[in-house]
Amino acid sequence: MFGNSNYSPRPFGVGPALNGNALHDIGALAHSGAFKPQFRDSLNPNEDQSHHFAAYLELSTMTGKTAAEIYAWYSDGRHNQGPNKDQDNQGDVRLGDAAAEIGGMLHDKTLKPSEVGDWIRENICKP
Repeated sequence: MFGNSNYSPRPFGVGPALNGNALHDIGALAHSGAFKPQFRDSLNPNEDQSHHFAAYLELSTMTGKTAAEIYAWYSDGRHNQGPNKDQDNQGDVRLGDAAAEIGGMLHDKTLKPSEVGDWIRENICKP
């Protein structure tokens, strides 16, 4: 859709930039990331979230908002997560819903592609 073949968040400072050096990686994992706290992974707070956002954004841009919202709930919100598969991940669901919102606006042409960055910074990223 967007012509992107590199979905790694590392060059953009969104997820932990791990390099294999134990001391460096501890520091990188301690960083709270660029997303607002409500969008952090509820079960693994240091988990990179940008791939979730990208997936739901692409899905909702192609199909509309509803399909991505349903999939966010289905994949992370129905108590099938965690070591005992009895927890949900509301951070992932909230991030999926936010990505569905922006993708839905792109799909419906109520948001211009040139406005996407500002929308993300205003609604998803920490100030």
